[in-house]
Amino acid sequence: MSEITAGMRADEILSARLRALYGQYGYRIYKVNRFEAYELYVQNKNFLTDERVLTFTDLNGRLMALKPDITLSVVRNTRDEREPVRVCYSESAYRVPRGGDRFQEIMQTGIEYIGNCEPAALAEILLLAQKSLCIISDRYALDISHMGLVQELLRFARIEETDYPEVLEMIRRKDRHGMQDFTARQALPGQSCDLLDLMIILSGPVIPALERLSAFPLPESTLQIMRELEQIARLSQRVWSGTLNLDFSVLGDMQYYNGLTLSGFIDGIPSPVLIGGQYDPLLSRLGRQGQGIGFAVYLNQIDRCMPEMPEKAIQFVPPGSDPEAAFLEAERLRADGKTVILGEEETDKC
Repeated sequence: MSEITAGMRADEILSARLRALYGQYGYRIYKVNRFEAYELYVQNKNFLTDERVLTFTDLNGRLMALKPDITLSVVRNTRDEREPVRVCYSESAYRVPRGGDRFQEIMQTGIEYIGNCEPAALAEILLLAQKSLCIISDRYALDISHMGLVQELLRFARIEETDYPEVLEMIRRKDRHGMQDFTARQALPGQSCDLLDLMIILSGPVIPALERLSAFPLPESTLQIMRELEQIARLSQRVWSGTLNLDFSVLGDMQYYNGLTLSGFIDGIPSPVLIGGQYDPLLSRLGRQGQGIGFAVYLNQIDRCMPEMPEKAIQFVPPGSDPEAAFLEAERLRADGKTVILGEEETDKC
């Protein structure tokens, strides 16, 4: 264990390693406030995993909120620049996790990229997401989807926009029977039923999964997105041969997400430890230009799979009859990398 990490918790060590990784790609550390104006979250509540927010009134009578989300704060508090904005952070968010029943402090380390989301930039995001997971464990998988592609496929399947929320929720839950009931009620043609069923069951390496989709007579606008997605995946995998899957259950709200969405998993943890996506509509809603994408690694989730850090052996130097000599001896030992307490070692008394 290095001197820098000695005495740190496992999540602190992981956070430091992740920030070092992001720094190699030009991401600068960004510090956000613990709280933000409540109106920011009211106006963008669909972007949050849970609408409940911890609030308080400041000394000026303004309603504030302990931030439940980092991306909203970063987007609101950074400026448009000629070059892409690349920031990374290690922060806590305060919210009720999906499926939870109480507020939690959720520690996370992540990145935000605001700029032109061309294929090379998106391939780099996939690369960073996979490297982030590999820092935690080499037994990982990164699942991706694409909200633009999902929307195109729903149009091809003749789904009305008013039915999008219901259909997307069934895809998210992989509810095959529910989808079959829906298609029967809507009297959808067989081709639409087959495509919707495939969107639920499809989960595997990106290129073969896209090939299965291409069996349908999809319009050029859909094929264009598929070609771009294939290009991004191939470019990423030229330098990193990790587990990269296409899975349409990796979804975001269409009001905020329009491109890639990501979920990263570690063996032994049932819920994702990495979540992210491309959020161009969010930028527009907050008066920003251009495109943006980011992801966060949820450190709370990781604690359960990390081995406990071995405690460093402690040496005791009793002051004895010469406290000055003991003081100097303790400092000499510390200079050699030892952990030293100036005092008597406590012993159990029976």
